[in-house]
Amino acid sequence: MTTDKLFLDEARIDKQFDFAECLKLAHEKHGKSYFAAVKEIYGLSRGVGNLEPHEYLYYQLYNDERYSWDDKTTFFGKQASLELDVNFLKNAWVHITADKLVAGALLAGFGLPVPTTLAIFHRFRECGDATALRDAEAVAGFLRDGANYPLFSKPAGSTNSLAVASVDSFDPASDRLRLADGREVGVEVFVAAIAGYLDEGYCFQRRLTLHPKLAELCGGHMSSFRVFLIQDSEGPEILRASWKISVGDNPADNFWRAGNLLAAVDPETGRVDRVVRGAGPDLVEVETHPDSGARLLDAQLPLWPEVRDCCLRGAKALPNCHVQGWDVAITGQGPVLIELEGDGGHPQMIQLAQGKGLYQGRFKAFYDKHRAAAEGESKRARKKRRAAVAKLKNEAA
Repeated sequence: MTTDKLFLDEARIDKQFDFAECLKLAHEKHGKSYFAAVKEIYGLSRGVGNLEPHEYLYYQLYNDERYSWDDKTTFFGKQASLELDVNFLKNAWVHITADKLVAGALLAGFGLPVPTTLAIFHRFRECGDATALRDAEAVAGFLRDGANYPLFSKPAGSTNSLAVASVDSFDPASDRLRLADGREVGVEVFVAAIAGYLDEGYCFQRRLTLHPKLAELCGGHMSSFRVFLIQDSEGPEILRASWKISVGDNPADNFWRAGNLLAAVDPETGRVDRVVRGAGPDLVEVETHPDSGARLLDAQLPLWPEVRDCCLRGAKALPNCHVQGWDVAITGQGPVLIELEGDGGHPQMIQLAQGKGLYQGRFKAFYDKHRAAAEGESKRARKKRRAAVAKLKNEAA
């Protein structure tokens, strides 16, 4: 398989829901009246979860057979997550963890396992022992002579696995790179494709090798885990975990890529409780991997105690980062911390596969505590400002 066309996915393609069509389906399949659905959408948008209409559809919350009204009010929207991060926690960690090289160096400094960066393409930036590539010619030279394949490449500020590439090898005779999905790309084409990342930075890392058990389950496709935890004065606590599973020719395991799977994992035991594909009206439960044929549901994941320990050690190294979403790979050598979402990441990652909203139990208590503290601080600040204004008026009189 060959290609010299643009091969990097540089734009996320989210599922777009036809609002009218979804309400029609909800009525026909689940007996949900149009009025009742619209009423619920409005009510949930005004609640703590601050759900937007597309999120109501995304989770299939119109399915009354699965979700009671109380269940629906526990779902947490992206806007509610942002409000917690910015207004209540006043969190700055999301800006630090957005830079993968900074976050990786920070974690490595605490003795935590992270991917090895082999080279960095940037005008002036350096990263430890990694080779510094200052221009396109240097990148081409690295790919032809200096790279230790296989490798994985991505922007230093990458999100959603955009502009990533997994490279198996280089063929000097054809001057082409062979990608993990079987495509072949000329070196010059590859270099031209990443040229726009010179200012942001584009890094080349040693590609991780999946644990043999996971490789068997996933047909050799890459997969990683989102481990969601919170921490306050009593230390970190893991609340949920999801398994991101790549399918077909997808270069990464992010769930937004068509066909990929998302599984709910028991955060205590590492057992797979539920596996889903798609979202909204296309959301279905599955039991096996479409490529390997292996049963994913009820699978016991390897090295799960080590995964938990690794994430908890990472959390303790960052005590002021109160909501964390760790992306972890389980390799034959143990767990590796791929990256950290310093705000916990998008709530859909730990709600969709579980079929359960986040705003309950321990997280509800955590959220309510920090919301009350922030609102109390804001109230005191307003009172102080009013007193200062009154004092100035009295002095002027």
